[in-house]
Amino acid sequence: MMFFSDLDKTIIHSKNSIGGINEVVAIEKYKGEDISFVSSEIILSLQRLSKKMTIIPVTTRTVEQYKRIEFESFNINFQWAITNNGACILHHGQPLIEWETIVKTKIEQSENFNIVFSEYSDYKNVKGILRTKAAEGLFFYSILDKEKFDVTGIKKFIDYIEAVGWKYYFSGRKLYFIPEGITKERAVVFIMEKMGEKNFIASGDSWLDINMLNYSQRAYVPKHADIINKITNKNLYISKGHGIKATEEILNSILCV
Repeated sequence: MMFFSDLDKTIIHSKNSIGGINEVVAIEKYKGEDISFVSSEIILSLQRLSKKMTIIPVTTRTVEQYKRIEFESFNINFQWAITNNGACILHHGQPLIEWETIVKTKIEQSENFNIVFSEYSDYKNVKGILRTKAAEGLFFYSILDKEKFDVTGIKKFIDYIEAVGWKYYFSGRKLYFIPEGITKERAVVFIMEKMGEKNFIASGDSWLDINMLNYSQRAYVPKHADIINKITNKNLYISKGHGIKATEEILNSILCV
């Protein structure tokens, strides 16, 4: 069995999404500050699960951002990882060239990144958009003040990108703009076929995870996710807890299957 899982707010948690847990373990540091956390129980469950099945992280993080997470320090080693929302597959820590070639062909069916990113420059000062970052020339995202941001302020831009083969997704405080050819589920299917596997389970919490969750044989979603009513998978497990407690509960449930 293969287990594909989103990372942020699904496996690891920021200070804002810990969920009232005092005893946490830092698993990511950025500019000298601890920014992502897990619990000892999460670490133990991942160690135990990795002996039962293949665990594959699936994240919208770039390769650099993904490699900041110190799983290996806790004797948790992933043979595979999917980063950049599916645009990159890492095998033993190295990008899989075969997949990069496939993704390049898919991306070429949408408008060029530089052109779309340039078009967005007229909207970067819309109320509620705090800052915008590019992800390795593949896609880009804005960090929002959700209380001030109104999506109607960029409606013309959304109409434009949808006409040129791009999509937009909300994920927490971030608004992503991504070519249609870059999706988590495409990378999942590629690895499944490469490994000769037919069944997998998945966990996730954001709009970027919906198709991966719906295609899985069993979907695990934390209660704090805002996509629960979008999951059509009949084998859906929703945690009772929030934050780190949700992660502990989900991993324990998978261990007991």
